[in-house]
Amino acid sequence: MKKGLFFALLGTLCYSTMLLCSKLTKEVPSEILVFFRSLVCVILVLSLIWKNKVTIKTSRIGLHVTRSICGFLAAYAFFYASKHMPLVNALLLFNTTPLFIPIIVFLWHRNNISLTRTVALIGGFLGIALILKPNFSFCMTASIMGLLGGICAAFSHTAIGPLSKTDAKETILLYFFIGALFLSAIPTAVNWQPIGDVKLWYFILLTGIFSGGFQYFMTKAYSLVKAPYVGSILYFTVAWGAIFEALIWQKLPDIWTILGSLLIIGGGIFTLFEKEAKPAIVEEK
Repeated sequence: MKKGLFFALLGTLCYSTMLLCSKLTKEVPSEILVFFRSLVCVILVLSLIWKNKVTIKTSRIGLHVTRSICGFLAAYAFFYASKHMPLVNALLLFNTTPLFIPIIVFLWHRNNISLTRTVALIGGFLGIALILKPNFSFCMTASIMGLLGGICAAFSHTAIGPLSKTDAKETILLYFFIGALFLSAIPTAVNWQPIGDVKLWYFILLTGIFSGGFQYFMTKAYSLVKAPYVGSILYFTVAWGAIFEALIWQKLPDIWTILGSLLIIGGGIFTLFEKEAKPAIVEEK
């Protein structure tokens, strides 16, 4: 179990670094960034498949497609929310993903939500609220989009467990990124803008690499540990973000940010004290 949570922690670091790189490409439209991020990841995954001689055949094409669509919708729902409300509010709504994971697991697999996990999730959510100090007077449509993004992301994460029963992690990643590549191709063509700054291409490449790292480590984590346990670790993304701001922009955290980070980290560690879980793989009915 601890090995799976360690992979999840590495995944959160990759995800936070990916967001840092995307923040440094603010001149690039999000749909174009999503397209090239997916393209880079497809190339990286194909190289892994060639190196490890992994088959890409699957009997779960329907679940792969559903997961790709959910991941794509989550990204664009978050983008919509971030454009129509303060960014801190959008981030708070996006980080509701771990709260939805136990609910989806319960509805999908009929796994009970333990008291330990409930406490960890509540603590993590309160930590995010302390760090972001959100103003809840935002547009209702944007808030609904943000919540839908959290739900879609939660389903995308939860689907990894059943897929890992029959497919290799490289196969799961390939179908996910190919789906995102095709889904983002049309909006990219419609809103295409030339990118002349070499530095922007550098950050686009890094965005793709760290996105691939996030998906790789999270796929490993979900194949070893139940989804709700991994979901608790996702809160670390906010803590990493606070560290990046302090190091790059010299924005030192205030007392609320420190308390929030302690709640986030504490919530993740708290799950380690629960009885070890079996891998998040279930028999498909």
